[in-house]
Amino acid sequence: MMGRCWRMSACRRFGVVVVLMVVALLGPAGAGIPDPAIYRWGKLEVPEDYDRPDGRQIEIYWEKLTSTNPRPQALVLINGGPGGTHESFHKYNAQGGLERDYFHSLRDEFEIYLFDQRGNGQSSRLSFKTLSQVDGRLYGTVNICRDLEELRRRVIGQEKIAVLGESYGGMVALSYAIYFPDSVSRLVLHDTSPSFRYFTNLYQNFSNSLADLDAREFPGIRQNFRKSLRRFAEGTVTTPGNVTLTPNDFLSKCLPFTYSFRGLTVLARMVQDIAETGQSKVLNGILAAEVAPRPPARDDAPETGPSPTLLIIQASEMYDPETIAQLEGVPAYDPWNLAWAKEKMFRLRGEFRREAGLEGVPRYDMLPRLHEVRAPTLIIVGACDFVCPPVYARQMQRGIGNGCQLLVVDQAAHGAFDEQQDYTVGAIRAFLLPGRHYADLCPPPRVNGPAAAKALRHRDVLDAYIEGTRRLQGLLGPR
Repeated sequence: MMGRCWRMSACRRFGVVVVLMVVALLGPAGAGIPDPAIYRWGKLEVPEDYDRPDGRQIEIYWEKLTSTNPRPQALVLINGGPGGTHESFHKYNAQGGLERDYFHSLRDEFEIYLFDQRGNGQSSRLSFKTLSQVDGRLYGTVNICRDLEELRRRVIGQEKIAVLGESYGGMVALSYAIYFPDSVSRLVLHDTSPSFRYFTNLYQNFSNSLADLDAREFPGIRQNFRKSLRRFAEGTVTTPGNVTLTPNDFLSKCLPFTYSFRGLTVLARMVQDIAETGQSKVLNGILAAEVAPRPPARDDAPETGPSPTLLIIQASEMYDPETIAQLEGVPAYDPWNLAWAKEKMFRLRGEFRREAGLEGVPRYDMLPRLHEVRAPTLIIVGACDFVCPPVYARQMQRGIGNGCQLLVVDQAAHGAFDEQQDYTVGAIRAFLLPGRHYADLCPPPRVNGPAAAKALRHRDVLDAYIEGTRRLQGLLGPR
């Protein structure tokens, strides 16, 4: 439990930092479903505390894309976050309208289920205003897995289900396959990690990924980053309204562009322009949007933005003070470094952990249990994934063994099912259906990185920033 002081502080931080995400970037959230004629939806009541099944009940919202097959299999998609919703699997066009979902092509063989994890979206949603009345320890990965098992038993009604988890959803999917091995027919782990280390080592992952990007796709991007950071330290970067940015501020503003290969082309151009001229139209556009005047929020207005589950899970399962303390002796990384991680990530999580009483929650770590996965498994990772880079995918493949398959998607970052939809979803289809293999699929043609960076359009910049910021809220939340 936590006091009123933290709740007000956290609300202010969310209000100040995430307002651009909520107002300008998450627009379609809660707008509906792509085609009500072929979707079904409802709410499942489950115990808030499974050790006290007769106690308080909460609701889990679910949707189903119905199958055209009279005897379909069941596939459950688990979205990323934490703090995200199932709507990350809905596909939106440039105008904010809904199109066919990313996995619509699997409808001929599967009924496709989506759900909002406890505390989020259209499930019983946690609020910072009432967080002191809730035991945050009940809103972690273990109970999300229990909710999924209830969904399988009471809504889906099939003995076994195929499970696909993306990002944090992949951690849930992996845990579910270990906790409920008899319930999983096939397992797909997409852009994810087997342990909390992806979060505590995030700055290392980003710096290493930038070095790989420099070597493989965008020669010079690392040097331009270093020059840009020196300019920010010296105060020689021109910004609209003379907005002052520290090097750490700039590193955080770069993060949304790391979520897609298209975003990485934008990032390459931005740091090149800053390094060479001391200014960038991309950065100016971001800053101008952030300082635009907005009407003041009413005190009685409903909360928007990420659910508190974002901080609950990060501060309890993903934040490990002992591991962070050991990072002090690790050689320095750049441009993202331990000082940045402490200022922008760890400090807030540490405060929340202490004040919310989350110290006793076990950290998320499935590394020692990977061998317990019995279901046939496909692991998918973008070759340019900064958040959960391919090293984690290979770690999972070795640990699971037993013919576990690995697909590294070229010129994709943290979301191959979006960036290379036809190829990635085709690979998933081939894996889920016996008798076919993803290697038979033709990968998409490569786009020359430097050439792509030169041909950027305003729409590319905007789309990359919107999608990256939408997904970034599930990784770092307030900073």
